Amino acid sequence: MASGAVALSPKLAGLRSLTVRQAPRAAGDVAALKPLAVPAFSSCVAATLRAIDISGCDDVRSIDFVRSCAQLRCLWMPGCVGVSDLSPLEACSETLEELWLAGNGQFRSLVPLKACSRLRKLDLRRCQSVLAGQVEDLRLTCTELTAPLSVKLQGLMHDLQPSIPPDMQAHAAHDLWHWIFDARDLDFLTAVAAAGAIPPLVLLLGPESSADVQAGAAVALWLLAEGHARNQAAIAAAGAIPALVRLLGPESTADVQMAAATALHSLAKHHAQNQNAIAAAGAIPALVPLLGPESSADVQEAAADALRNLAEGHAQNQAAITAAGAIPALVLLLGRGSSARMQMAAARALCDLAGGHAQNQAAITAAGAIAALVLLLGPQLLAGVQMTAAGALGFLAAGHAQNQAAITAAGAIPALVLLLESDSDVGVQKAAA
Repeated sequence: MASGAVALSPKLAGLRSLTVRQAPRAAGDVAALKPLAVPAFSSCVAATLRAIDISGCDDVRSIDFVRSCAQLRCLWMPGCVGVSDLSPLEACSETLEELWLAGNGQFRSLVPLKACSRLRKLDLRRCQSVLAGQVEDLRLTCTELTAPLSVKLQGLMHDLQPSIPPDMQAHAAHDLWHWIFDARDLDFLTAVAAAGAIPPLVLLLGPESSADVQAGAAVALWLLAEGHARNQAAIAAAGAIPALVRLLGPESTADVQMAAATALHSLAKHHAQNQNAIAAAGAIPALVPLLGPESSADVQEAAADALRNLAEGHAQNQAAITAAGAIPALVLLLGRGSSARMQMAAARALCDLAGGHAQNQAAITAAGAIAALVLLLGPQLLAGVQMTAAGALGFLAAGHAQNQAAITAAGAIPALVLLLESDSDVGVQKAAA
C-alpha cells in the first residue's frame, strides 16, 4: 500500500500485517506527498495488527497510529527520517518485540523504549543522535541490539584507554580490528580515525602493554592504514613508527613481530614520506633478521612484505636493504621448503629490490635467484607462484644484458613459452609474456 491518505475498511478486521510504501510521484508532479494518515485505521483493524512495515516512508511525521495497536509486536520504520517522537510506543510496551529504526532522524528521547519490557531486537544503525548512555540502558532488555557506529566507537575508545585493565584493552583492540577487517570500507576507516582511535592504539604499542594488547593494537593500525593515505600520515604523526620498529626486536613474541611488520608494510605502501620515516627509525636492520630460519613462517612473510614496500620506487631503501643482507635470505625463501605464500612474498620483494636498480639486479643474480625462480615456473606449482616468479625474472632482465643471458642459460625461455601455450591463468600468461 502506498503512503498518502490511507483509510482501512472495517472489512479488513483480523488483519495481522500491514506494509505501507511511499508512492512514486508521477512525471511532472511536484506536489509533496501527504503525511501518512494511518490513524484512519478503524479500531477493529488496529486491534489485530501484529506487524507494521513503513520502511522508507520519509513523509511520515508521527507514529501515533500505534496507540490503537494493542497487539503490535514488530514495527519496521528504517528511513522514516521525519519521526522524532517515540512516545506512542508506550501504548504497546507489553507486546512490542522488534523495532527497526536504522537511519532515522533526531529522536527526542529513547526513554519510551525502556517501558517496552518484551523488546528484544532493536536496530539503531546510522541513528547518530543516539548517545552511548541511552544504548547501554537498553542493553539490559534487548538481546539483539545494533547500535550506531558512533556509539560502538565510543565504547571501544573508552576500553582502549591506558587506565583500563589489560584484558579489556586487548579485547577492545581485538574487536576493533575485527570490525575494521569485516567492513573493508574507506569511509569506515575515516570514521574510526575521526573518532580518535589512532592515539590510544599507538599508546598501546608501548612496553607497559601485554603482548596480546600490543599485537591487537598493531593489527588495528595496519588495517586503519591499508589503502588510506590520510590515516597512514596520521598514524605516523602519532608516533607509531618508532614503537612498531621496537616491537620487531627479539624480546617480542612472534605474533607481535608479525603484527608490527605488517603494520609497517601497510604504512609504507605507496607513501614516500613513511618509507623515509620507517627507514630512518631503523626498521631495515630490524626486519632483515626476521627473514631467517629462527623466525616463524608468518614472521618471515610479514618481514618480506614490509621490505618490499620499503623498497618500492625508493633507490636509497633498495640499497640499504641490500646492504643489510636481505637478498640471500630472500633467495633462500624461494626454495622448495617454503610455502607457496612464502615463495610469492620473497619473489615480490625481489621484484621491488631489482626494479630500476642495476646493482641490485646483479646482486640478486649473484645470490642464485635466477635458478630458484626458474624452478618456480614449473607446471606443478600454483598460478600465483608462477606469476610472481615470472614477474621477478622480468625485473631482473629489464635493461640488464648479463641477466638476460643468465636467465636464458638457466632454461627460463622454454618454461615461459610453456606457460604461454598452456591453459594457465591469464595473469600468469601476461607475466610470462
